[in-house]
Amino acid sequence: MPFNETSADLQKALAPLSAVVEQASKILLKEAHEAIFAAEKQLMGHEGSDNPVLTGLYAKMSKLKELVMQPFWEKQDIITAIDSVRQAGANLESGIEAETAKLQETEAKKTELQAQVDAAESEKAALLAEATAATTTAIEVAEGAPAVVTLTAETMEQTTTLQVVETAAG
Repeated sequence: MPFNETSADLQKALAPLSAVVEQASKILLKEAHEAIFAAEKQLMGHEGSDNPVLTGLYAKMSKLKELVMQPFWEKQDIITAIDSVRQAGANLESGIEAETAKLQETEAKKTELQAQVDAAESEKAALLAEATAATTTAIEVAEGAPAVVTLTAETMEQTTTLQVVETAAG
């Protein structure tokens, strides 16, 4: 068998394998582009942030972009970079969800505390109104003579001071 015939047979056998490799490369590049676009979408609006999760996602996305732009690349390098970008994106999402939950919890506590403050203010106002309502009363002093006594609410604890203003006996 001449060398040319063997070479031609090998070329025919190689053609389907080359097509499969080319198709696999296209699929892998498509996944890489999807990971890059997803990362860019997540990073939008966070430019200039010092958040280490965002910085990590940006660095991993940049590395994947560099790999994709090379004319020749190793399949495993691309797969590893894609997984790295996706993991960093997932970490960012879980961090955002945790921050959102924490913010909602803080807002709920704030609302609860504000309700407690409002209730305390209302109770304070009611006690103050009650204390100021009883400012003058008549009592008997020495041998049954009436006297006018002024009650003053000095503090919120309702400490009262009795002051004799005038007595009937003089």
